[in-house]
Amino acid sequence: LIGPNGAGKTTMFDLLAGSILPTSGNILLNGVRVSGEAAHLRIGRGLGRTFQIPRPLPNLTLIENIMLAAQGQAGERLLANFVTPWRVAAQE
Repeated sequence: LIGPNGAGKTTMFDLLAGSILPTSGNILLNGVRVSGEAAHLRIGRGLGRTFQIPRPLPNLTLIENIMLAAQGQAGERLLANFVTPWRVAAQE
C-alpha cells in the first residue's frame, strides 16, 4: 500500500486490524465479516498488525520479540504447565 502523506494508509491498516471501526461498509477476511470483531479475535484468524518499530523491546533479540506475539500456546493456561509440561516446553 503506497501513497503520499495523508492519503489514508494508516487509517486503512487501523481499519483492517480492528483498531478503529468503519463508519460504513464491511471488512471481509476469507469471506467472513470481521468488521465488528475486536483486534484480538482478528489475530486469531491470522490477521495481525506490526508497526515500523523493528524491536519494540530493545533488550530482547528479534526472535524473542516475535515470540511475544504467539497466540494460543498451551503455556497460557495455568493447568497445562503442570499437566502437560512437555507440550508447553515444545511450544516455547
